Amino acid sequence: MPYPHTEEELARLFESLGARSASQWVKYVLEDPEPQLARYFFLKQAWERLISEEDTRWIEESVARSRKDPKAPYAGMGAALERLLASGAKPEDLTEIARCLQAQALFDVCYLMDGRAHAQPGLENINWSLFRVNDEGQPYGPPIAGLYESILDTEPSGREMRPKGDA
Repeated sequence: MPYPHTEEELARLFESLGARSASQWVKYVLEDPEPQLARYFFLKQAWERLISEEDTRWIEESVARSRKDPKAPYAGMGAALERLLASGAKPEDLTEIARCLQAQALFDVCYLMDGRAHAQPGLENINWSLFRVNDEGQPYGPPIAGLYESILDTEPSGREMRPKGDA
């Protein structure tokens, strides 16, 4: 699909990607020369890689991996989850904790990529940014900035990481 150029094409694309407020994203794209579509798409894909709010399978899978190889990387998580379950913790509560921690980590990584890290003496010129790349893998266009500002706007449930009862 070619890059959309009209408001209608942009709105259809954002809607097809699942944007809750496609018209607002279209407004951002039209008002701001930064690559807002790439910004939204990156965050959408990032959220898809995190634990969803209804998923508790990750707990059993983590426990099983830990039992299979107790010395493997991340095996401590499976063992800790098993102890928590044995003490009466609810899988839904563990998922809520995991999702919040993952969302905070996503925010921190996006903040870091926006050049917001505190410079260490002698390393002031080392900065990070996210760029779109062409078919040859070469960066082009301006950096995709301000990702951290849209973390909660793109959270899949639409509650911006608020508990279910507080929407």
